[in-house]
Amino acid sequence: MNGSNFSTFGVVSNSDQLPGVFYYAFGVVFVFVMVTATGGNGVFLYVFLKSKTLRTPNYFLVSALCLGDVLMSTLGIPMFIIANFSTYWIFGEIWCTIYGTLMTFSGFVQITLLASIACIRYFFVVKNESVGTYAAKLIVISCYAYSFIFALAPHFGWSRFVVEPVGTSCGPNWMGNDSKDVSYNITIFVMCFFVPLTMILYSYIMIFLKVRNIFNSSLIKYCIVSRKKPHLFPTVYSVYN
Repeated sequence: MNGSNFSTFGVVSNSDQLPGVFYYAFGVVFVFVMVTATGGNGVFLYVFLKSKTLRTPNYFLVSALCLGDVLMSTLGIPMFIIANFSTYWIFGEIWCTIYGTLMTFSGFVQITLLASIACIRYFFVVKNESVGTYAAKLIVISCYAYSFIFALAPHFGWSRFVVEPVGTSCGPNWMGNDSKDVSYNITIFVMCFFVPLTMILYSYIMIFLKVRNIFNSSLIKYCIVSRKKPHLFPTVYSVYN
């Protein structure tokens, strides 16, 4: 690895370099990831745009999720693949910042949309409330704006994007000890990871509990009926076992 490529904006030294075989392996794996992610998400977006029956609030959110995946797989991952086959970041400081912004933005979009989808399912299953198309569009715009704000913050002096320790990608300065780096890292961890993850876990746990309670209630009712009408019990037993 050429250490001069990182002297002004990176944190990688020659001692941090992995054996070349690992970089080539990463490159091969991510070629497969790029092809499958672009193809799969691209097909879904094509079907979504062509089929009017799929233009529901839920599918609208899923399509926004797929769009974020396509942006990452077509714009960000190719640079990562090339860098891995070169065994170091070859694109320079400006593209490091662009790549870091794009991948950070895409990652934030994915987790915030997943949290939104989980919350919508929670309200539908647990609260029996649905979301309309206008609300779904507003949620998507809010998730993209929310992610864009945090991804763009390093451009205004709140931390910065640098070459990551692996040496073939760029991201926030996770290893920085400066107050700006530390405060930014803590903020995005809480606001763009911990909070969305908590929303996802809470929503699906509550959905599971709701479905389990419905199942148990139905089973109890059938058991009561089977006692009054014993000839129904074999049917009930075969359904739930």
